[in-house]
Order: sequence, then C-alpha cells, then structure tokens
Amino acid sequence: MGVTTLAKARLAPPKTQVKTALGGPFGQRRIVLDRVGNRVLSDHKKIKNTLFSPINHLLGEQHDMPWLNLIVPELIWISMIINRYGESVGIVLVSDLAGSCFEIESGPVPYYACISTFRSFPLDRVGDLFKRLGPAKLEMLHIALSPLLSNYPECPLRFIMQRDFDASESDLSILGRTITSIADKSSRLAIITQATQVKIAFDSGRLKVMHSVGIANLSEINDFPKTEESKRVAGSIRATTPVLVNTQLEASGAGWSSYFWDRGLELSPCVDFADE
Repeated sequence: MGVTTLAKARLAPPKTQVKTALGGPFGQRRIVLDRVGNRVLSDHKKIKNTLFSPINHLLGEQHDMPWLNLIVPELIWISMIINRYGESVGIVLVSDLAGSCFEIESGPVPYYACISTFRSFPLDRVGDLFKRLGPAKLEMLHIALSPLLSNYPECPLRFIMQRDFDASESDLSILGRTITSIADKSSRLAIITQATQVKIAFDSGRLKVMHSVGIANLSEINDFPKTEESKRVAGSIRATTPVLVNTQLEASGAGWSSYFWDRGLELSPCVDFADE
C-alpha cells in the first residue's frame, strides 16, 4: 500500500503519450496531449492550459474561493484520514473510498472529493460500497473519521458509519488540530490534501491536463517543499483547487461549509481563522 500508481488514461486519444511514473503515494500518470483537437477531447473546454470535460465547465470563470470558510470544511475528511494513517496509507484509503463511490454511482457529481458530493451517493447502494471496500478498510475509515462524524450528525459522509461513537473532548481536539494543520493552505498537510483531490479527479477520468501544467507532474509533490519543482507543482495545485471545488459544488450543492462552522460554534468556543 506504500506506493500507488494511477491507472492509464481511459479513452486516451491517438497521438497521446501516456507515461506512468512510480514513486511515493503520488506515483502516477503524466498525460501529454500532443493534439488538443483530437476527437476524444473535442468536447472539452480549455481554461488556460487545463482541459475540462463539459460537466467540469459548469463553473465558468474561476472564482477566488475562501480557503478556510469553504474549502477546508469540504476537504477536511481527506486531511483527517492522512493525519491518522500517514500519507502513503491515507492517500490510498481516500482514493479507494472516492473511487469506489464513483464506480458505483458516477452521476450527477463529476467525482467524489468534496464532502458535499457524498450527498449525491444513493443510500440504497451503501451495501454495495461496503462490500467493495471490505471490513478492514471500513473500520479504518470509521476510526479516522469518527471525530468528525460523531460531532456532525448531518455530515454527508455519515452513511459510512457502521456503528455510533459517543462524541468526546478528544474528538474535538483532533478536529481542532486538523483545522490548525491545514489553516495555512501552503502547509505540508494542506498541500497533500489538495493534491489528493487532484488525484481523485485524475482517477475519475474527468480531469485532463497538458504536460506543461504543474499538476501533470503530480508525483513531484512527494518532495514538497524540499525541491523547486515540488514548489512549482504545489503552486499549480493551489491554483487548481478552487476550480475543482467549484465544479463539484455546482453539481452537488453547497451548504455543508456553513453547517460545519455553525456546528463548530455549538461544540466549542469560536476560533477566529482569517483568510488571506
């Protein structure tokens, strides 16, 4: 489980080179699009150097999205799993959950990365999801996410709970530490969390990029912040994050982030995190 490689691009067009690179939890494919106008990609929209499928283009112009107010609540589940099990195991576990949901029910959301997207997962398919993941992975997810799910009864991911946990002070402490760890969008955990969202988008086949875009070389993020290339890729990831989040929320609807912070005020005194 220490190393994972993204599957080769599905429906790769002719004249497209697909290279697979191993290394770290983000060992993955690099897609080089030699012909943007190939038939398979003719329905995609180009935003700068990134190609988005029609469903991804719902957002229109990229908007500046508040990191703490909106994005942190949507991606905190990823951070919690990675924090609990480490990057190599955590990223695989997150990808398995998101990928399994996508394979079982691929619409109407483009992929499952934001918490809000899990609202679209049909409850009558939860049994199929449990069978696909297996008891060991479900237990790991349950343990990692219990501080969130036990305190937030309206969380869209709560359907994965196989049993109830009593909320405790230690749960709130774990939530607080996780928020603090990703409050800076450039921290190691925040970057790895955002990179995992990019990985999920790649895995779904809904995100395709040209080789000149930093996220095409996603495996470089394993070395962040030690190398200049990893810093360049991190910058590309940060710039891509609002686009991916916007795309998902256009399909699934918002509301979770407001509930997350309102519920947080009920659970503990307000901590004032100000966005840049």
